[in-house]
Amino acid sequence: ATPGTPMARITDGRSTLQLEATISQAHALAGPNWPAILRSWQAAGGVFKIVKSQAMVGAAVISANDSAIGLEPDGRLHGSVPGEAAAGHGHGVAWVLDASAAF
Repeated sequence: ATPGTPMARITDGRSTLQLEATISQAHALAGPNWPAILRSWQAAGGVFKIVKSQAMVGAAVISANDSAIGLEPDGRLHGSVPGEAAAGHGHGVAWVLDASAAF
């Protein structure tokens, strides 16, 4: 974050994102615009698989691992993302984002 900005004050100037993921059927990510690209990818059975992810913002840490998200024919997400969030000295909470219920 740029020193002196609100984000720098929130994060103490520290933020990182690490992501290890695979995109199946990546060859189908083609089209003239984002809606067409995503429709093509969905029709090919594409899935975004998160192997490991971690975001650190100041003292807060959010992680999500071993999950998969895809698209239904109507464009809605399907899948779930289990994760954990902690701040400070390891006090945290586990959660599961059910994509079909969230969007």
